[in-house]
Amino acid sequence: MEAINLLENIAINNSNEYVELTNFILSITPYFLLVFSFLTCFLGYKLRRLWVGLGFAVAGFLIGCSISFFIPQINIGISILIGIVLAVLTIVFSLQLYKLQLFLINFVSSYIFFSKIICTFLPNLACILISLAIAIFIGLLALKYMYIVTIITTSISGAFIMLKQLFDLLDFKYNIFYYILLVIFSILGMLVQFKTCNSHIKKGDD
Repeated sequence: MEAINLLENIAINNSNEYVELTNFILSITPYFLLVFSFLTCFLGYKLRRLWVGLGFAVAGFLIGCSISFFIPQINIGISILIGIVLAVLTIVFSLQLYKLQLFLINFVSSYIFFSKIICTFLPNLACILISLAIAIFIGLLALKYMYIVTIITTSISGAFIMLKQLFDLLDFKYNIFYYILLVIFSILGMLVQFKTCNSHIKKGDD
């Protein structure tokens, strides 16, 4: 969500080209998240390198594009080109750090899920601190039990984001039906992932 806020700020403080680009990105974001979360739920472990690389790429791209936020004289084309170059460089960097990938995919998945759940009961600061502590613990735990922890976290967080996006797009109310579906899809995601990753677990492959 911080990335979306950054795009909105860039658009507000720059030309109509940025406004159009930002509006386009914001319009497709819910559908992208829907597909992304579906794949995470059922193929999270297999696609872990892709997700981490994509996260680094988005960060690099936003940093490059945000240069114009600080230097308005830079043309939008140059700004986007810088963003693409930084995106490629950050992908290459992330692929060299396997343990960092493993930690990040579990940290982010856990934080997204627990922050949304805990914030419904506690103030924001307490929610953030507790969610960070849990996410860090799970991220570190994944370094020792990478298969089972990664499969569980990606299945649950993938199902959580997927259903949230689906309910928002369809304008459905969050009720007991939402939580029943969350449990069902989380379990289905785990079953599919354990089944498809079974050979990797036996061989001990990365």
